[in-house]
Amino acid sequence: MQKKHYILIGIAILLLAGLIYLIVSRPEGEHYEDIDTIIGVPINSELIIHIPDLEELLEKSSEKGVWQELNKWESIKGIQNLQQDFSQALSKPELSELLDDAQLTIATKITGRNSIEVSYIFPLESSNKKNHIEKLVQYFSKDYTISSREYSGFTLVHMNNNIDADTDYFYAFAKGLFVLSTSQISLEDALLQIRNNNSLLDKESFQQLKKVASSNDDLNIFINGVTFPKLLSLGLDKKYSRFIKELTDFTTQAGLDVNISEDKILLNGFLYSNTNDFFYTNLLLNQEPVKLNIEEIIPANTRFWSALSLSNEEAYLDNYKRYLEQTGDIKAYRTFSENFKNKTGVFPEDFIYPLLESEIGLIISEDRILNEAANRYCVLRTKSKSESTHALDSLQQVYATKQKRKLKTYLHKIDETLSYKMYEFPFSDFAHLMWGGLFFETKTNFCTLIDNYMVFGSSKESLERYIDFIVRRKTLKHDSFYQSQKKYWIDNESSFTAYSKNGDGTFFKKYAGEKLKNDISDKAKNLEKFPSMSIQVKNINNLLYVNGYISYTSSLQRAPETVWQSRLDNPLRMKPVMVTNHKSKERELIFQDTENILYLVSNSGRILWKLPLEEPIMGSIHQVDAYKNKKLQYLFNTKSKLYLIDRNGNQVGNFPIAFRSSATNPIALFDYDNNRNYRIFLSTEDKLTYLYDIKGKLVEGWKAEKNEHEVLQAVQYFVNASKDYIVYNDGYRNYILSRRGEVRSKPQKSFSKAENSKLCILESNSKQKCSLVATDETGLVYFTHLDGTVTTKEVGKFTDKHIFTSYDINVDGANDFIFIDKGILTVFNHSGKEIFNYDFKTEDVSRPNFYTFSSKDKKIGLRAGNNIYLFNSDGSIYDGFPLEGYSDFSIGFINEKDREFNLFVAGSNDLLYNYAVQ
Repeated sequence: MQKKHYILIGIAILLLAGLIYLIVSRPEGEHYEDIDTIIGVPINSELIIHIPDLEELLEKSSEKGVWQELNKWESIKGIQNLQQDFSQALSKPELSELLDDAQLTIATKITGRNSIEVSYIFPLESSNKKNHIEKLVQYFSKDYTISSREYSGFTLVHMNNNIDADTDYFYAFAKGLFVLSTSQISLEDALLQIRNNNSLLDKESFQQLKKVASSNDDLNIFINGVTFPKLLSLGLDKKYSRFIKELTDFTTQAGLDVNISEDKILLNGFLYSNTNDFFYTNLLLNQEPVKLNIEEIIPANTRFWSALSLSNEEAYLDNYKRYLEQTGDIKAYRTFSENFKNKTGVFPEDFIYPLLESEIGLIISEDRILNEAANRYCVLRTKSKSESTHALDSLQQVYATKQKRKLKTYLHKIDETLSYKMYEFPFSDFAHLMWGGLFFETKTNFCTLIDNYMVFGSSKESLERYIDFIVRRKTLKHDSFYQSQKKYWIDNESSFTAYSKNGDGTFFKKYAGEKLKNDISDKAKNLEKFPSMSIQVKNINNLLYVNGYISYTSSLQRAPETVWQSRLDNPLRMKPVMVTNHKSKERELIFQDTENILYLVSNSGRILWKLPLEEPIMGSIHQVDAYKNKKLQYLFNTKSKLYLIDRNGNQVGNFPIAFRSSATNPIALFDYDNNRNYRIFLSTEDKLTYLYDIKGKLVEGWKAEKNEHEVLQAVQYFVNASKDYIVYNDGYRNYILSRRGEVRSKPQKSFSKAENSKLCILESNSKQKCSLVATDETGLVYFTHLDGTVTTKEVGKFTDKHIFTSYDINVDGANDFIFIDKGILTVFNHSGKEIFNYDFKTEDVSRPNFYTFSSKDKKIGLRAGNNIYLFNSDGSIYDGFPLEGYSDFSIGFINEKDREFNLFVAGSNDLLYNYAVQ
């Protein structure tokens, strides 16, 4: 049928263009009076599309962006092909001028066994156009048998296709209109209307919408609210087509102006409902627009949501009951109401409406852990959480007394300080019966309160998932993609709002019939480029104004599949540090963002507390037991201070401690004898290296001399041959000291260490001697042995900006050498033989970190651009990588029962990502 339609519109356009080409230099002939093409539209047409400027629309169809994607659909691609055929003719100025005012009106009509017939109506300017169209018809009718007859004073022509009987066409000229149709009946109806001067223009609803239609937009669309649901239902699954087909009482008429640009399709217009009858949209006529607040409680994984925003809940309830009386549904409502009263002692409207404040929402999420039904929620904004809690508790008590069955309550514990009470709710169709078809298939078996919102779901598991998203601030209010789409809204106030995140069309497949379902599957990648659409309805001077959009993007960005994501105030600055809650023994995360705010986050992703700091943290965060009482604190430094924070986010004792001189490196924390007598090393701009105890006091007996240059890397400690060593490097010289700061050995040779080269310790074993290893500015590897001797090894040539570190990645007992230079990771074994290399195609590559999965399984992890990589020891990339990530990452078990590792990394748009790694 689609192919038939675009062939038909093509013939119509060819006729019009051919006519213009033939009459350029001829007399215009008899002029017709200006006549509105709507006169030729069947009165009961379901859908009317009017093109005010056909030439402009044809030109637009060759543009990039939205049109480029639309042209991949066969029915629309035909228009572009026609435009290309006309390009030569249209380039002639005289033809172009004649096409300036060309219009086209297209109308549908369902006939017989749900057959969609289409009529095309062209206005004619003169009798010459009529004559030449007839000649063009003869030209294009080689495969047709032409016959004609008189009907209502007009000549009705039948073009009978000799090859394909399904593509017969009928046309007639009538009072300055050329009407072409796939249906003889539709054409006859149009001719009768034209003869009797009886058309949609006589109907008040259509007149109102026609007045405000814009001739400056690409399309004017008019929808018959009574008959359109049947047209809409034809492509749907039978289960839903019956439901849609019955929506004949939604509105009388709708008129929308459509503008198609490179990155969006904008719609705006009005809904008109006859106030003598009672259509659903009339319920909104006495409601003033209300500011949307519900977005703060809608999870970011929501696929579709809609909301009624009521300024007068009482008026809405009264009008809704009148609406149900007219539609014949009041009996079911009254039966439900009586049943509710018998079981709870209160009518449902008396239970819920006193609590309600403005907003009633339907949420359909896309949570793959839940089944389809469990992804649907009803959300109500209430005046007071405490009053709502009291109402639910009372309802449960009365129900238990009357029904001799106690309703269950559950506690969803987020962490030791936060939990949510969930109520069993005994009326599974509560939302559907209270607010109608909007909540079709939405079950309300359980209920919870989140702040001032009452949330109903099909199961306690679905409510738990819902709560977890809200706790982690993963809501539409904080979702950057969603907020970017709202730029197409006129404002944030409405009486009704609906929003859909389209994706690949999977959400719509459920409702589609078999053919449409196949079309959606075939065009999944095309659909993804139209990521969202929305519509708003608001009452303006007793007319319901409609504003909507369909957005477009040429580049597809898939959201990362994470265990959870948590919203921060700002982007994450550092590698998240996994710490232990000493009370619950649960694992938590601590880190700082780019605005120097310190966070503690629970294993479920909830922010437990935030602490603003004056400066960025240098290095990592250490967990200590400062008072040796098994209560743990967090120790770290900034450039000017040493901090000790308890697990509640409070400063401990006399901390923070101000340094005598600004720090040049992160603190190094050592517990020599595992007795919690901590020692803290720090180097400063005065070229001294200080030693502090856990109270922040300088340790007596530390004898280290002044450094020659600033020390930028953290101090290191190790034991070799029963001797303790404290070592560090000032960029030119390695310092090898005892625990008291005394020189154990002085290197025989110094070298200029590369800026991004890390001083590493090679432990003594059968394959290597204990030494300190680093590289100079050319990449030459220097080994400083504990007796002071220095040797070198050349493994390759590198720039002075190269990154270097050393680690036994292949687990052979000897340290390997890891270089990153010009965006290329290269790993050499201890002998200098290359193990592998990898080109990231970007020079924005972080310093590598190392991860131990088992004693024989170690991996390299790093960030390159906006992706994170995890390499196996042979250079292959670990399954599932790269992943989206914007910082160094931590890997470990966040929950004791987990079988998978968790990976924590900075995400996009101020998010913290938690990935599962097998």
